[in-house]
Amino acid sequence: MSDWLKLKPYPNANLRYDTFYLNLCNEVYELLKSEEDFFDEKEMEREQIKQLACVIVSYYEDFISEIGIWNAFTEHNKQTIGEYLPFYSLKDYDKEYINWQDIAYLIWHYSIKWYDETVHPADYRVFVELGKEIVELFEEYIDESPATELYDKLFTIEPDSNYFEFKSTLNWFSTEAYTMGIEFGNSIKKQLDELSFKHKLNPNFGAMLYQVKEEFLCRKRSSFGALNAPEWMAMICKCSEDKKQEIRKLSERHYKHFVHEGIASKDFIKFRHYVTEREYLVYRDSFQANIGKIKESDICEMYLVQWDKKWWLSGAMMSYPQSSAKKELRGVKLKQLENQWILDEKALASNKESAIDMEKAFVQLYGSRLKLCSSVEEIQEILMDVSEQNAKNKGTHDKFAERKKENNANDSQIVASLKKEFGKSTDLAVFFLKAQGTQMLIGTKETIDALQAKTLSREDSTELFISLSNGYHPQVAQYFLENYPTINIKMPGLSQINALKNMPYFWRFNSPEEFDKAYPLYTTLSDEQVKEMEKMK
Repeated sequence: MSDWLKLKPYPNANLRYDTFYLNLCNEVYELLKSEEDFFDEKEMEREQIKQLACVIVSYYEDFISEIGIWNAFTEHNKQTIGEYLPFYSLKDYDKEYINWQDIAYLIWHYSIKWYDETVHPADYRVFVELGKEIVELFEEYIDESPATELYDKLFTIEPDSNYFEFKSTLNWFSTEAYTMGIEFGNSIKKQLDELSFKHKLNPNFGAMLYQVKEEFLCRKRSSFGALNAPEWMAMICKCSEDKKQEIRKLSERHYKHFVHEGIASKDFIKFRHYVTEREYLVYRDSFQANIGKIKESDICEMYLVQWDKKWWLSGAMMSYPQSSAKKELRGVKLKQLENQWILDEKALASNKESAIDMEKAFVQLYGSRLKLCSSVEEIQEILMDVSEQNAKNKGTHDKFAERKKENNANDSQIVASLKKEFGKSTDLAVFFLKAQGTQMLIGTKETIDALQAKTLSREDSTELFISLSNGYHPQVAQYFLENYPTINIKMPGLSQINALKNMPYFWRFNSPEEFDKAYPLYTTLSDEQVKEMEKMK
């Protein structure tokens, strides 16, 4: 029972309801164990096979009680890749019923995510046969399976719902529920183990652990279609469209350094973002600790979210006097701003326009968004030439020439940094990512040669598939598919899966973070301010 309850949003079992599904878990467990050779090969231990059985039965419980978790996932797939599920033929797929393809996918996802020493495709015999056997088992019980209204209540969000009550549900969904909860829960455990080993003597260790969990709660994207927890929850929750939008926006947390500027009223405390100077009135009830101990002008490292049209502290907060961290705070303003959504509309529009201008200059010079080169010095020349072309387009070439003279020392530092990353490789390239900027690549010519080859060995074909499905940013891989022959792109081994058709899903599975909103990363400081900050170092 404890194995089953680990995936549930409640601590104690309802004997009639949970015992029924527990018994079903044990029957699924026995079916999984019938493929003992496969699980031995994967080195999947008894505890993991038990967890997988609970995942599969939770999918069935989702169908019986009409919870909506799986339906939201398949609808998302339909919108993003054009099919309810990748990989399989869906001729006999029933969106309103249980399907062997769903179960085969869950077994594939679980085994490939955590036990990937030997990679089996999603149509591997074991996955398909188990999927069909388990559906037959479920159909035997379908008329007697109990339903619950608990999830209906859990996912009903009232207009005046407290943020922390909702956060409790979001925490369960993102770290314990049978889809992304299993993925993120295992990832969190791994990260916390590593942090415990490295930082257990750090006085801020507790806050560090809390921040790791917060990242998975709000921003981290899962290998289930590259969804994050707020996006997935917004599709399931029963509430107004405005509230759904507020849930989705939870992923856009405002962080990290804020200046405490005192009490604004009995309900709100005033803060100013250290980098952007933006002011925030933060709901006093969202502070669990005694805010009175923090002095005005202290720096507070924290995460803010908007809920019920108010700013709330979400997660742990650390505070310290500005005087104790002068050097570190100077560096903060020079760093690229990761959470660009914190900027006002004017600044965001300016940054986006700059990225568009730079892409235009890049394509003007090289005829496409890809430029092959053979040394890190050539990479530096490409970057400089693009900046110069952009200056010419904007009529600011004289200013650019002045800055270029002043920045010769910086140029050599950039080359040294590139050499450290790419060594002496001669197979290099620069690619312009839409709405973001340039990315340096290695091994690009080798990939193009493989795409253009008349024939490829099985080993080279496998390497090409891995490179395109998991080795490049999705925009780069998409560029290859649109501009070079694709006949050599095949699934490894005997799989009948159409590699080309399913490539967009592989990108979402392997590189989910690349499907976040794209922002160009620029410092918020002017050239003159950067110079002043550099002098102060």
